[in-house]
Formats: sequence, C-alpha cells, structure tokens
Amino acid sequence: MLNPVRRPIPILLVGILALVFALACSKAAAPAATPSPAPSTTPSPTAAPAPATAPAAITAPLASAGVFAVDPRSDEPGSTMPQEVLKYNYTKLPMWTKAKYGGERVGNGGTYSILQQNPFTSFSKRNIFAGMFIMIDAGTCSSIGRTDFSECNGVRNNALVGTLVPGLVEKWERPDPLTVVLTLRQGVLWPNLPPMNLRPNRNVTVEDMKWYFETQKNEGVYRDTFALVDTFEVVDSRTLRLRFAQPHSTFIQMLANYGLGIIPRECYEDKAGCLAKRLISPGPFIYDEAGSEPGNKVIYKKNPEFWLKGLPYLDQLRTIRVTDLAAQRAAYITAQFDQFAVYSPRERDQLLKETPASQVQTQYCSCGSAHFQMRMDQAPLNDVRVRRALSMAMDRPKAWLAGNDGYNAMGSPMAFDFLGLNLFVSLKTAGPYNQYNPAEAKRLLAEAGYPSGFAITVNIANSGASTQYGSVEMVTSLQQDWAKVGVTLQLKLIDAQAEAGLRRDKKWDGMLFSQCYDCNATDPDSYFLVGYSKSVRNLQGINDPIIDDMYLKARSEVDPKKREQIYWDFNNRMFDQMYGMHFGNPSGFEFFAPWLRNASSHVWAYASITNFASWVMWIDPDLMKK
Repeated sequence: MLNPVRRPIPILLVGILALVFALACSKAAAPAATPSPAPSTTPSPTAAPAPATAPAAITAPLASAGVFAVDPRSDEPGSTMPQEVLKYNYTKLPMWTKAKYGGERVGNGGTYSILQQNPFTSFSKRNIFAGMFIMIDAGTCSSIGRTDFSECNGVRNNALVGTLVPGLVEKWERPDPLTVVLTLRQGVLWPNLPPMNLRPNRNVTVEDMKWYFETQKNEGVYRDTFALVDTFEVVDSRTLRLRFAQPHSTFIQMLANYGLGIIPRECYEDKAGCLAKRLISPGPFIYDEAGSEPGNKVIYKKNPEFWLKGLPYLDQLRTIRVTDLAAQRAAYITAQFDQFAVYSPRERDQLLKETPASQVQTQYCSCGSAHFQMRMDQAPLNDVRVRRALSMAMDRPKAWLAGNDGYNAMGSPMAFDFLGLNLFVSLKTAGPYNQYNPAEAKRLLAEAGYPSGFAITVNIANSGASTQYGSVEMVTSLQQDWAKVGVTLQLKLIDAQAEAGLRRDKKWDGMLFSQCYDCNATDPDSYFLVGYSKSVRNLQGINDPIIDDMYLKARSEVDPKKREQIYWDFNNRMFDQMYGMHFGNPSGFEFFAPWLRNASSHVWAYASITNFASWVMWIDPDLMKK
C-alpha cells in the first residue's frame, strides 16, 4: 500500500539521538486516498487582526524533473534561498547506473562514514529504525525491491511528495472512521542477541506490537499518537485492530514518525542491561558494541537477517564524533568522511573548488525553524505585548546575512508543506508582529510597563546545529537590534547535553534558542502538540483554548483542504500570540563523496540508519579507486 505524503528537506544528520526512542525517555499531509476520521498567566492580548485566511495556492508542488516555481507566499526578497534551491535542486544529479550493491570501499569494506558533533548517548546504541511500522521513501532513486537503477534516467523521487511505504506494518486499512486495522509483516526476526536469543521463536509478533503501542500510550513521549485509541485488539497472528474514541485523520502518518521504532518487552524491562546498552530492534543495521567507542564512535553492521532481502546494500555505517568544524571539513576533503554540509553559498563555492567531484544537494527543511522558546509563566515574557515587541525589534534579513550570507528564510510554527507551500512562509506572509518596526516595539514595551526595557538571558547551545548554522552570529545580530529598544540580551552558551536537560525538565530562565519544533516530525500533529495544553511536547507552558480547539478539530477533520485551512489558522494564531519567536530557517548544502550512489539530503532519507535511503545507497568501487 503506497500513499503520497508531502514533506521537506533536512537540517542535521544525527542531532536527535536523545529523543528518537520515546519510551526510553519517559512533512506528511494525510494520504488523500486514506480518509479517516484560557491562557494561564498570559494577559489578554492586545487587539489583533482577525486570523488570516489561507491564501489560495498559486503554483504546483515541485515536479519530479526538478522544475521549481516559487510560490508568492514564499518569495523572500531578503533571502538568496529560492535562487539557490533552483541551482542545487536535489533532483538534478548524475544519472544513476545499475547498482553495484554494497561496494568495495578501499581499505574499509562497504563502509559509509559520517560525522557527528555532539556527544553520543546510550540512544546511539540502537538498530531501532528498521523496527519502523511505516516508512517514508523520499528523495531517492528507489523503491523497495528495485534492482535496476538505470530506469531512474537521472531523475530522483520528488522529496516534497514522498511515499508512505509498508514497514513492519505490511498493510493498513480504515474500514470506518473509528477503526484502523494493521497487518504485521511475516518473517520479521528479532536479532540473534540477548535477551531475544532466549526466545524459542524470534519472530516479531502481533503481541509485541500491541505491547509496544500500549506502553507508548501509557508512558512514552509519543503518547499523543495513541491518545484517541480506546482498545488494541489482537485479531489473529498477523492482525491488530485499533478502535478510536474519535476519528484521528493523521494517525497513519504519525506511525511513520522516527521515534516509533519497536523494541521487545524483554529489552525495555531490562533497563540497566539491554535498554541502556543496545536497544534491540529488527533493523537493517545492528549496533556493533565491540567496534564502537563510548562517546566517540558508533559502528553499525549489516543485519544478515533483515526482512527486506538484499537490503541494505552497504555493509557498515560508521559515525565518528568530531567537534571542531575545521577538522570536520578537512576530514571530508581527505576522504575520511563521505558526507559533509555547509550552510552558506560562500562556503559551498569554496568547498566545491577543493572537491570538484562532490555531489551537492540543497537542504531546506520545513521541520526546522530557528526560534526562541519562552516560558509562559515568567515575567516579562508572560505578557503578549512584550513578546510582540521583541519580535518587531528583530531585523531578520540582517541576521541572515550575519549568520550565513543571507541563505535563510522565515520559519513558521507549522511546517510549510502542510500549509500547501513548497518553500518557507515569507516574512510578509508571517503577519504584522514579525515585521521590523522598532518604533512600535518601543511603544508596546512602554505600554506593558517596560519603558526603559529590561535584561534577559537566551540559552543557546554552542555546538552541533547552532555552530554550523551560524546561529550564534544571528543571535548576536538580534542582540544589537534589541539593544536599540532598551532590551539587554545576555547570551548564555551551553553544551548540547545541558540544552537537552533544559528541554527535558521544561525549566530555564529567560529564553531558550531552538533549531526546530520537532526536527523529525512526519505529521502535522507534531507541530500542533508544541502548543496543545495537554501534550508532553508543550515545553513553553502554552495554555490557549483556541489552539486546543484547533488541534482537536484538525485531528478529526477528514477533508484535506479543510485541514489545511486549520493549519493556517494555527500558524497565524501562533504568530499572533508570539508563542515562540521565529527568526529564520537556516539550511545548507549537502556534499556527498563522488563514489556514493543514491544518497539523499532528505530529512527522511539521508546519511543515518534512521532513514530509508541508508538502506538503498551504495558505493561505486570503480569511482572509489580513482
């Protein structure tokens, strides 16, 4: 069963390790062919314009042949991104030839080497994502079972119109708006590792799936996915029936979320052993405990019993921690790594001069939007006038130039593809409180009781995405803007682990810089949940009955066009109340070594065991020897 699904392009390779498996811790529109079913301490807002109606779509989505027309709602005069996307569109790559599966990398077997800046956690030790119930194939010249890649004729799958692909769930049906029937794939084996090698039969069972879903609902970070499920009923050895209290139109999409990768009950209950050390799942790659080095290197080896016969093509994936950007760049140039990303046209052009054979793809991600998160229970940010004033004091295009030569664009609370766009929501489309207007900002601050301004701290990670994307430079530019209206912004640089702790505990002073709301979301619900008062993913303490009502309506709405309008209403409400100040969406250019074939910069499909394309990329041994 294949279903079209809209989604975007990526931000970071492996920056979401600590949240990928939801149980251990606690940009896809609905397929058209599968229908289903008072802010606490925030003062009453000042008079605001009525929520804007979603503008009518003007252009078609990106065509598979690489034709890209910029929607007027995304046209950003202060950004070079639309032009750069045209030049380095991910569909414009060399014609693929028939695969030489696995490859023979000189001195290293069929190993694909990638890098990471942040420290590895226990969640790195997982082969969890082959345990995905439903997968997404986007941005690759591939489909499950393809053996002749020459038929792609140089054109890759459209990454903005991905495809829901059967994973452990071989088939899904919705016989009525309150019922979903899932059919488990036969012949899927748990790895031959303890404790699963003690099972008389290592087959993944319907009972395994039922236990996992029930446990997620009761205590997982992704419990919202199953909030409307009343019962999980085992029908037979292959079939699980879910009955819902209300229609949930995007449930199937939510099953494709990265965080939903099955593990066995035996492993979950062995928290000091299996759960902490290896997180077993029936994946394409298996964590190599002997070859890995805690904190520095993670090795994944091909699973010889993977349920998709012939996959993965690669023999091994290797992820190595390198914290220094200059060292990372040098390692790519000297072929120690097979992938590297830069985040400005200037850096791209320079690296191309040094590695002219590299394959370069544009990154742009609707799932990532740089913004400041604010605690709604702390003064002065609990006053909507203050939040609006800070936003209107920000000269965003100036910050984009400071961060990455203007290769940036306005972000938005709802992923742009769910709004019917193929690029970002532009500044002019983002409403009055995102426009640069320092005079009005000063007036609002005075009205809120801060005529002389105030001092406030922003916590920002000085590693990983924040370093690569020029985020520190952008925030420094905004610091200068806020000084003009009397606000002293104090930058507090913290490491990635400290940042993760602030998010986990939902406790920080001032503001918290965030690269994205949900960097691995495949469904619109995940964006709603950052503002839904009852969600564990609501970090800012937003308690807005209007947003709650929008979420409940969207979740039950079966008409895609009506859902899209609700997404626009949500987007406009978040902008109006300034629940998180968005100031950019820094994206980049993904460099792939010339010997890689079928690599993709798509957020669902590139350079990680978490993504489908790592299963279907390969290394051309002839090119590797040149």
